[in-house]
Amino acid sequence: MYIQTFVLKIASRCNLNCSYCYMYNKGDITYLTQPKIMSLTTLTATVSRIQSHISTNNLSEVFIVLHGGEPMLAGKKYIRNLINLFRNQLDARINFSIQTNGTLIDSEWVALFQELHVNLGISIDGPKQYHDNYRKYHNGKGSYDTIRRRLHNLNADSQVGYLFVVNTAILPEELYKFIKDMKIRHLNILLPDHHYADLPSSKTSKELGNWLISLYDLWRNDLNRPFVDFFENIIKSFFNLSEGTQILGSCENSVVCIETDGAIEVIDSLRTCKSGITKNNLNVSKNEIAEIFKLDLFKMYYLSHSTVADKCKKCIYLQTCGGGFLPHRYSLKNEFDNPSIYCESLFGLIRHIENDIKIEIKIE
Repeated sequence: MYIQTFVLKIASRCNLNCSYCYMYNKGDITYLTQPKIMSLTTLTATVSRIQSHISTNNLSEVFIVLHGGEPMLAGKKYIRNLINLFRNQLDARINFSIQTNGTLIDSEWVALFQELHVNLGISIDGPKQYHDNYRKYHNGKGSYDTIRRRLHNLNADSQVGYLFVVNTAILPEELYKFIKDMKIRHLNILLPDHHYADLPSSKTSKELGNWLISLYDLWRNDLNRPFVDFFENIIKSFFNLSEGTQILGSCENSVVCIETDGAIEVIDSLRTCKSGITKNNLNVSKNEIAEIFKLDLFKMYYLSHSTVADKCKKCIYLQTCGGGFLPHRYSLKNEFDNPSIYCESLFGLIRHIENDIKIEIKIE
């Protein structure tokens, strides 16, 4: 067992205050005790621990995700020095990406990312009236206009993927038109971070499956469609071409978070379940990365697609779904021993895609 993706929380604060954010608005307040920016000492220790992990496991490739908070708050010089440090010290191919809210992007940032070969992920939640309802500054002002203005700094050489949190208040047709008008070529969609102790409205839950099916049909019938990871991974699973991701699939989840203070933790999305749930005594200053496998919570996350509820074990779509995303299974009574709260919606979508594939194959 090994880790291949390292999410570096280089900034513990954010210039936005998104209402659904698992970091700041879902009950976990542990970020308040964290350094605002990861120090050089912690960065150096992190590089050393990752290199040790690479050597021990003979890894040829690793993925480094710069995350936050808002990672661009660390500044351009910081990011340049970080990437140079990692490239000089790690004996493996490194794939760098940064996940940002997009409000700070300027032409210098774009040039820096292109020079250093950093893939850019930008969060945007559809047209202005929907985006601004959730993704706001701390003063309550929406961030949409700022982001759209900042996106003009991108160019044809920019390696950009967009991240969208599903909102059933947006008609699928309206969202897809937005995607096309934005000329988005790479998109991933996320289900809202809820669980049995924090359920979405019954209307939203019931509508979600049909909403996803409608969006899939719009996408599928578009000959010039963008790459949508969520749909692509489901399709590929039927041909054994993809083991999926931590969201859906059959893969082992070889992802770990390094906090600004050097803490080695399970993915931060789990913080939506209970404040402090990811906290432990591991730190890059004194521990190897692999020691996280000693933690029950991490082992559960790592094997979450094979350690599923009894209902899931009998499901015909287990290989494709893998029980869904671990945080979406949580309840106060059974903890993670439940199907995803989105089980019915995911089942309907996967069945719809399977039938679509069968029709396509029959026609051909």
